[in-house]
Amino acid sequence: MSLPQKPTEIAAAAAEAVRTLSQAVPDGLDYPTEVHSTVGNLMTLAEELPRSFEPLLAFLTQLNAVGALRSDRNDLDGELAAAAAALTDATTAAEDLHRALERAHAALGAVGYVTPA
Repeated sequence: MSLPQKPTEIAAAAAEAVRTLSQAVPDGLDYPTEVHSTVGNLMTLAEELPRSFEPLLAFLTQLNAVGALRSDRNDLDGELAAAAAALTDATTAAEDLHRALERAHAALGAVGYVTPA
């Protein structure tokens, strides 16, 4: 039985999966429906990203509450505020990405393949 993966390992695997995807296109595609499906899966990825940010911040907040954090720059509150603001920006960007991929997915739903003459 394998041990549960740590969040760092899961994030690294997700990044590697996206790198692998970018290398697989276009040689790994045969039909436009595969593009539609791939965009749909990327849309789900973008939708899920912000859900991973909240527990990361909650973990840091919990550690900070018990005095278990420090900053190498001697500005822990500033560093945590900057991280929270940046993750809020990342949430907005992911939501924008999700909406854009949703539009692409909807448009691609009407695209089909015909055998070239």
